[in-house]
Amino acid sequence: IPRIVVGPWMIKKIVGTNPALIGQKIPTSYYGYRRSESLSSSPGKKRDKNYLEITFDVTKGGSMANSISNSVVGKAESISIDMAFLIEGKTEAELPEQVLGLCRVHRLSMKEAMTWDQWKHNLKRNKGTLND
Repeated sequence: IPRIVVGPWMIKKIVGTNPALIGQKIPTSYYGYRRSESLSSSPGKKRDKNYLEITFDVTKGGSMANSISNSVVGKAESISIDMAFLIEGKTEAELPEQVLGLCRVHRLSMKEAMTWDQWKHNLKRNKGTLND
């Protein structure tokens, strides 16, 4: 569920606040990583570092998704966007849906953003998993 917090009126209007099944609109990849790390304060004890990473390829969506993505990317340095992520509930037992996570992207500099190849290289270097 997107919400433009700061940005041009036109971008707010284009993005809107309606929930979208983003995994059906643009190509989506899921990555997981689990690593145990020793706790320096308690020798012999470990803690797990677990995460789920979801990557959206905003360059390969349909024409409407690409139009919205291109509009937002062009103004990225002047936009703050809040995004809430939910897992779609399909049965009565899965409702009400719960928020999986939230993030705020604040005035992202696309000049400093990693390319896909840089991201893959960093992930492999840090021993994450990558399912090409």
